[in-house]
Amino acid sequence: MKNFKHKALSTIFFLSILSGCDSISENTVTESPEVDPTFTPESETSDAFLNKKFNSWGNDELTLSKVECKACDSSPLKLVAQNPVKEIFSTGSAFAALRADGTLVTWGDTQYGGSLYKGVFDPQNPVTVIFSTEMAFAALRADGTLVTWGSIGGERGTVTFDPQNPVKKIFPTHSAFVALRKDATVVALGETLGDSAPASFNFEPMNPVKEIFSTQSASAAIRNDGTVVAWGDKEQGGDVGAVTFAPDNPVKSIFSTAVAFAALREDGTVVTWGETYGGGDLGTVTFDPKNPVKEIVSSSFAFAALRQDGSAVTWGNVDEESEGDDSSSIIFEPQNPIKKITSSAIAFAALRKDGTVVTWGEKGSGGDLGKITFDPRNPIKSIFSTDFAFAALKKDGSVVTWGDPESGGDSHAITFDPQNPVKKIFSTETAFAALREDGSVVTWGDPESGGDSHTVSFDPQNPIKDIYTSKTSFSAVREDGTVVAWGNAETGGDLSDVDF
Repeated sequence: MKNFKHKALSTIFFLSILSGCDSISENTVTESPEVDPTFTPESETSDAFLNKKFNSWGNDELTLSKVECKACDSSPLKLVAQNPVKEIFSTGSAFAALRADGTLVTWGDTQYGGSLYKGVFDPQNPVTVIFSTEMAFAALRADGTLVTWGSIGGERGTVTFDPQNPVKKIFPTHSAFVALRKDATVVALGETLGDSAPASFNFEPMNPVKEIFSTQSASAAIRNDGTVVAWGDKEQGGDVGAVTFAPDNPVKSIFSTAVAFAALREDGTVVTWGETYGGGDLGTVTFDPKNPVKEIVSSSFAFAALRQDGSAVTWGNVDEESEGDDSSSIIFEPQNPIKKITSSAIAFAALRKDGTVVTWGEKGSGGDLGKITFDPRNPIKSIFSTDFAFAALKKDGSVVTWGDPESGGDSHAITFDPQNPVKKIFSTETAFAALREDGSVVTWGDPESGGDSHTVSFDPQNPIKDIYTSKTSFSAVREDGTVVAWGNAETGGDLSDVDF
């Protein structure tokens, strides 16, 4: 398939940002708590407000250098102790930090939500929940109003919701925010995802929508009775075509690649629709209710299904050359079943019961373990991925990597200390960051994507609590609520010019 890696790079973050995972797996979006936002004409989301020229809070003109890695420079946010950062959210190239008083601070690429008018947020009307697409943020405030910024596509302006028909849930898709209202109708804020807007469908109050999922250009909703309705680009999943859904075998969940959907039904069988090359056609793959599918994982253009007996089957474009079941060469042992599957852009890695790993897909992007061996006495606990590499965390807190060296597949220069084990691993498109027991961080991979954190100081007295990622940078919240960042300055890796 021509230009496969370029396509993967443009779609892989979209898949991961919706799942919020370190790997590209189940592509559902997290539901918000039930809320009743009411938009008024006087809301600050009016055209006049949204068309204001916002001041940039980031360094958008910094020139990147592979030699000096200027993009890796960082300085901590100077936050008062009484107003620490509670959580950080990200788009593809920007971050938004939610502080204790419900106000926000943003940084990164302006077009991706890194620039925000300061006066929007008031402690008297705190932000309660933040959502993000690849290029925009939406913040729900205590009074029920919603403020959006970044590039959301479509028309921007005041959206008025009837207080008698309040919004119950909000789902971010690739380029829009979809609001589900009390009467089960749906409204899209931003890009309408193709030539069929949600409003063109008959959403029945007696059969309300429960969850919404998306590909790059289409959305699909599971209704209360387990049937599915789709809209958007027809070729990329906006039309279910000949697929039928029956309430007596309801859909439990939906998964997506960039261009296709796969629906897991109650009996453990799977149906698909969308682009054939991206997993929309099962081909020769069949499913047996006696050996039901437990979980589905997706890469950019392929699906892998984990069955009850611990075997796996894949379909779609698993790597640059093959189509269909590229896992057929893997010997699945009933006594050593697969427990979990993780994906990169064009490869899969499966963790087995004894803590060993098997892989398939593009060899240079993680589909081949090379000379790596696994010791059942020090089993693998979990697997993480960048676009083209994997990192496996062992029981003793050490890490082993494989795949593209420039994307994090080579960690030979990193020393892992059993006395200070790694607790969790995070990833951007082409770099890894490992959080250790003492709250310090070690990184490897592409320095311009966060693989070089040498300019960041980690204090054992103020350890890192959690790490967040954009496409090419990391942000970390410390124990006292301050923030440090590193990676590509233009996508959120530089805080030196953030104005408080």
